[in-house]
Amino acid sequence: MGKTGDAVVIEITRYPDAARREIAGKLLKVLGDPDDPRTEIEKILACAVIPLEFPDEATQQAINTAQELQPGDLANRIDLRDRRFATIDPETARDFDDALCIEDGPHGTACGSPSPMSRTTCGGVMRSTRRPRSAASPCISRIA
Repeated sequence: MGKTGDAVVIEITRYPDAARREIAGKLLKVLGDPDDPRTEIEKILACAVIPLEFPDEATQQAINTAQELQPGDLANRIDLRDRRFATIDPETARDFDDALCIEDGPHGTACGSPSPMSRTTCGGVMRSTRRPRSAASPCISRIA
């Protein structure tokens, strides 16, 4: 059972008419706090009547997919998994794709972001890196 203010899905069982002015419905699902991004996703799924279960074929494809990276997965990409990144996405983000890596190098301290269209701020110095590149390519701003 939900609480006052929760978003819910209701099946209308009786519409108002001239004799009865009230509407009646059956509670199907409590979605939760309307300010929670997960609730917004649940509302979209419910309103668009998107199935919540995957077809058997899709489930089988997921089972058959390799769980480890294959050599072809890294083609045309720079592997940055050995570096320490910190996410800069807010807690309410729906994806975690913005991060920074700061490390000392032979030419000073570098501040890098794997995001293709990022603006990095390091030590009070802002370097704009607004040029198209693949999401797997790091953009690095050197701090003098």
